[in-house]
Amino acid sequence: MQGLIERIERKLTLNLPDQLALVFDGCTFGSTHYVACIFPVRRSDWLLPRIVSICTNQQRGLAKCGCAFRVCELLYGKSWENVVALIGDNCSTNVAFARLAGVPLAGCASHLFNLFVSDLLSNHDVVIQKVNILMRKLRNILPASCLRRLTPLWAKTLNATRWTSAFSMLTLYSAIKTFIGHMGDNDIDMLRLSPVEERKVDALLVVLGDLNSITLALQNEECTLFDVRRIFDTVVEDYPDAARRLGETADIVHYPGFESGVVKILRENEEGMSATEVRDVQPLASSAAQPILPLSQRALKKQRVGRVVGGDMDCRFVRPTSNMCERFFFVTKLVIGDHRCSITPKNFEEQTSLRANSHLWGVEDVHETMRSFE
Repeated sequence: MQGLIERIERKLTLNLPDQLALVFDGCTFGSTHYVACIFPVRRSDWLLPRIVSICTNQQRGLAKCGCAFRVCELLYGKSWENVVALIGDNCSTNVAFARLAGVPLAGCASHLFNLFVSDLLSNHDVVIQKVNILMRKLRNILPASCLRRLTPLWAKTLNATRWTSAFSMLTLYSAIKTFIGHMGDNDIDMLRLSPVEERKVDALLVVLGDLNSITLALQNEECTLFDVRRIFDTVVEDYPDAARRLGETADIVHYPGFESGVVKILRENEEGMSATEVRDVQPLASSAAQPILPLSQRALKKQRVGRVVGGDMDCRFVRPTSNMCERFFFVTKLVIGDHRCSITPKNFEEQTSLRANSHLWGVEDVHETMRSFE
């Protein structure tokens, strides 16, 4: 397995471009904290091969920083000068990491949107908690068995880390509330919602249904920073309070010039870029060799593009979210279970990296690796 990993790394060394974006996120399994680093690669056919490295670190607070530094130092012959953007959650650790590395941070759009929805749900916390208490009661043995006789649906409760669990819980409540009245349980009847609260739940479900569609749109692989900006602007029109989280110049956005500059490039509006945006997106400029022009033409070109970033930049590899890391961790959770909890971090890293980069190797690579050890 180690030989196959080395073979894949040699392939990546030959195929990696000079400009890279680092998407990273962390997750904890047991007592070990893992950090996934994914490098979306610029391609003309809009394919994004994932180059994944999982590193372990017991110090959770600095795990992401130390891990990503180590990965980029060994980045297949690349250096930090080749990393033009970091993509991750808008937390203080990632911001400090970006500041120390001298690389702009494109905050995860899904993280920003989740913060906005959390603020919105806090205004309806009373009715949500009341439904949650009722659902918890319905999960007990006797009420659950009684409900099972009436419907195959099961009660769901809130998940503290996912606002979508509130949407799922309220949707399920609307589906089973007619059966709750037929259970004949006095304790359950005392927890039922009033007609006013029922109307609040119905109104909240309409709002959460729209917001859930936006969450799914942000998880689309083809979603770009330009698409995210259009989505967020539409949300701000319907919910003016969302500007505090989703606005282009929100306080939580630490590199607004870089993000707005990339959006204008994707929108093909480079002429409208400010001097700050031009400076922030300059590392994204194409590094292809330019033909030597006469002095007069160079002077005219300099005057013409004084406020425009030249080159044919393809900024789609600057991902708007770090959802690919979360999806990767969701898959790897199936690998580590009660029966495989003793797997070493090194073997776990190699197995998951091989799976994530399965498009880079095949049967021939396995045969060549085995022959090299003969």
